[in-house]
Amino acid sequence: MEDERRTGGLAEILAEIQVPTPVPGPGQVLIEVAYAGVNFAEVQHRRGEFGAPDGPGGYDVPGLEVSGTVAALGSGASGPAVGEQVAAYLPAFGGYAEFAVADTDFVRPVGGLPLAHAAGVPCVYPTAYGVLADAGRLHQGETHIGEHLLAVSHREP
Repeated sequence: MEDERRTGGLAEILAEIQVPTPVPGPGQVLIEVAYAGVNFAEVQHRRGEFGAPDGPGGYDVPGLEVSGTVAALGSGASGPAVGEQVAAYLPAFGGYAEFAVADTDFVRPVGGLPLAHAAGVPCVYPTAYGVLADAGRLHQGETHIGEHLLAVSHREP
């Protein structure tokens, strides 16, 4: 299996390495990764500002969110079936790889959502929701905050 190893810094210094394909443990699934989400958490991880310095096996593979196809189930894994297209959150990273292991609690079917779009859902969607619901205190039926968010999003930095 190939994956991308963080060697410090930004994307230019990611190194492709060969590692064994991970094996899903109890309550986990093995996902053949189609897409990995790239957001600010990945940038921070590549800079060494976020996440563990070394992953399993002594190497560090960025990637908090992926989409792809379930390739295998660990013992006792329930939820998605082998062959099902899913999106997954990977709290221990590992998404910049051909295969990633995820706890079934963090794996959801994508339904009709294209895999390219689904890769950004596990981290980005909850973050956006949190900004609107928690920080923005937006409640059902309210629309006024949207005007303010649009205004802020169009401002020059």
